[in-house]
Amino acid sequence: MTPHEFAAMLFTEKTNLLKAYLRPEGGGVHAAIEALGLGEDKAHELAVLVDLVLTDSFYTILLGLDGAARLGDQMQQGYTITDENGVVVTEHSDGELEEPAWEMFQDRELGTLDD
Repeated sequence: MTPHEFAAMLFTEKTNLLKAYLRPEGGGVHAAIEALGLGEDKAHELAVLVDLVLTDSFYTILLGLDGAARLGDQMQQGYTITDENGVVVTEHSDGELEEPAWEMFQDRELGTLDD
């Protein structure tokens, strides 16, 4: 798996979470949104906000794994990511995730709400 494929996989996960939260079968998150009793316009604005929150969260995690941002209260450092067979996806602090993370999460228009 390449760093780009890894970032794309996380983008797919973010998109799947967003869709699940906004559908009736989305469990607790969807129930909480429904309980707000928002009209259609406000519900869409909330969906856009949730999309932004998920985007920022996943992007920050990718940058943290890459060593381009801090994770939690820890010092900024990179991590080596391997697949289940021990094949390296990205090496400690090599910067290979930063560009695909930007492409997947920042260098695109929000549009996952209607996909």
